[in-house]
Amino acid sequence: MNISRFIIIFVIFSISLSVITVLRGFSPVEMGITSPSLELGDSYTAIYRWPPRIARIELRSSGNVHLKIYHYIKGENHTILSEYAERGIFNINIPRRGLYYVQIQNISNKSVEVNLYITLFGFEKDLMRLSIILDVLSVTITLLCMVSRLKREHR
Repeated sequence: MNISRFIIIFVIFSISLSVITVLRGFSPVEMGITSPSLELGDSYTAIYRWPPRIARIELRSSGNVHLKIYHYIKGENHTILSEYAERGIFNINIPRRGLYYVQIQNISNKSVEVNLYITLFGFEKDLMRLSIILDVLSVTITLLCMVSRLKREHR
């Protein structure tokens, strides 16, 4: 009887995680950065905790800037995007859950205003992988218990 309760709880948990993962996948997350006026050579950095999704980044500024997005892992910076632009839309793949740094540096000969709009969309790859593994595992455990019960009944 205890194993049956465990299986039911495990199946409910794995199905719930799958539903939550799908619902989160259909809900984009939007955020924006409006930096203070950047003088020549000044930079602005924002730190975000992002899940492994696709990020759409829209840059609007009054002059040329260097937009850099990097992920800090085990003492090393891993650059994901490095663009010199005044305006643009960039789609990047966030490889893993963690802290990401968005840095904007003024490279114009004048003071610039910068607006950056970020939208995260798509399924979170790590949650999707975990939910699939748990779903397969819960179905396998359920089938094994059913086969075991049928063998005991036929003896």
